[in-house]
Amino acid sequence: MVGLRRQWSVILQEVNRLKSLLSLLFLSLLSSLSYAYPEMIRHGYVSCTTCHLSPAGGGLLTSYGKSLAKELLTFKSAKLVEPVGEEKANNQEVIEKWIYGANARVLLFHRDNEYESSYVTIPMQLEANGAYNTEKYAFVLGAGVAGQRSGNGGESGPAFILSNAYGLYRMNDEFNIRLGQFLPAYGLNNSLHAIGTRAPIGLGYKDQRPTLELSFIGENWTFFVSQSSEKGTNNGKSATSAQGQYNLTQNSKVALNYWTEGDLRELYGFWFVTPISEHFYLSADYNIQKEKKFETDGVFYYAKFGYEFKQGIHGYLMKDFSQRDTQLKFTKVDRYGIGFQMFPILNWEVDAVWLKEKNLVSSQVEGDYAYIMVHYYL
Repeated sequence: MVGLRRQWSVILQEVNRLKSLLSLLFLSLLSSLSYAYPEMIRHGYVSCTTCHLSPAGGGLLTSYGKSLAKELLTFKSAKLVEPVGEEKANNQEVIEKWIYGANARVLLFHRDNEYESSYVTIPMQLEANGAYNTEKYAFVLGAGVAGQRSGNGGESGPAFILSNAYGLYRMNDEFNIRLGQFLPAYGLNNSLHAIGTRAPIGLGYKDQRPTLELSFIGENWTFFVSQSSEKGTNNGKSATSAQGQYNLTQNSKVALNYWTEGDLRELYGFWFVTPISEHFYLSADYNIQKEKKFETDGVFYYAKFGYEFKQGIHGYLMKDFSQRDTQLKFTKVDRYGIGFQMFPILNWEVDAVWLKEKNLVSSQVEGDYAYIMVHYYL
């Protein structure tokens, strides 16, 4: 009995060390994708294609999207964009032949619990994106380098990233076909790709897959159906996913999601984004995962309650929860706390987050989990 306890203690120590390294890795590589800000929905832009080339949002910004970033996100921005509807924004008269963008991020990360107290500065990402765009077709390529960590926790140099490489065919004003390497449409396309509803369920860093996607973007309804191959050799299975979105009002949206991945797992979820008042807003994403092989259920959810003090300056409360197996307490990761987000000048963002973290694998007591992210986007 004593021998079994000692063996179990050694196993837990190794798991603790591995989990700590993996957590740091996920944070250091938050995302190789351009940011998506779903809270823009509260301004009345319920369709992602108003600002982005991708039907599912994220990635390259169109000129209209860049103008909206200046008008609606940047601190003390001049009102340069006429508040027009999506019909004008997507009109062929304003279609750009060449679209380009770039992202650069640096992260200052801090974790403090009973086993560790660390401060790390991490060069996260340097990436360029470009597209050739016509009324019917678009071809997109995104590539760059991102910082990564070696297995012993040390720096191992930058890694090459092919974040997006796909072709888009617009059959008409509503139906689109997309084929290539990109992140399948599932869940709320949030900029924080290390939270429970993204990376832990395989929708975070380096989770782009070869995918065929059919999308319908209507006045009030949006649908995505995707078929994806495995991420790599012995890494996941081919997956089928579906998402249906509905515009509750002109500035709020709700969606249902489904994902099935061979004999590995199924995912069910929903998300919504809505304003509460002129300055208060709420977004949330909730998912249940059923692992078929081990017959386990997991829960993953995220919620953000924000307040815009004035344009370009936001404060928010954040809740991030993941538990891969609801029957095993040590698989639970629970974080909650506050954040401060600012867009001080055009193309720049600063996001500071301080959370209390309860992670039984890395620590038996609640600890601090904080970071400051500086982001340049174009």
